[in-house]
Amino acid sequence: MVKKAKTILPIGNKEIISILDINNEISPCNNFLGKKRVWKAYFTLVELIVAVVILVTGILFIYESFFTSLNVSSYAQHYIYAQLWMDNKIESIENDLKRYKAPLFPQTRGYFDVYNKKFLWDLSYSFSEGTDKIDMYRITLKVKWRESKRNIELVRATYIYFKKE
Repeated sequence: MVKKAKTILPIGNKEIISILDINNEISPCNNFLGKKRVWKAYFTLVELIVAVVILVTGILFIYESFFTSLNVSSYAQHYIYAQLWMDNKIESIENDLKRYKAPLFPQTRGYFDVYNKKFLWDLSYSFSEGTDKIDMYRITLKVKWRESKRNIELVRATYIYFKKE
């Protein structure tokens, strides 16, 4: 006669009662439960693979959004530098026109660098009809640069006037 003992095996949220003989071998009547435990282990492996795939997909989306935000931040920074440079250039032209009463534009094209970023600029001007006491010039300033895969161009047009003496 073979002595048998009852043991409780916890699996997940359920407890399975298995009947073991003295040699701690699963008895033939409980063989189905043993196979189910093995299948449960494979199922958790599949769950683990699915969880890793979902996690990697989420990390890739976060990674992509991080670099997108870096590109937007870089664009905004370069845009501000170009705007400030354009403000300074137009103010310089305005001061020269008021001081010398004539356009002094020795350079109408060029480039400037800001933190190893090359900005190309182009200046055009034309005399506009004024009055007997006021002369006016139309100034158009363009600044271009390459941002990632895009070519960016800012254009600012203004009128500068000065009084005749």
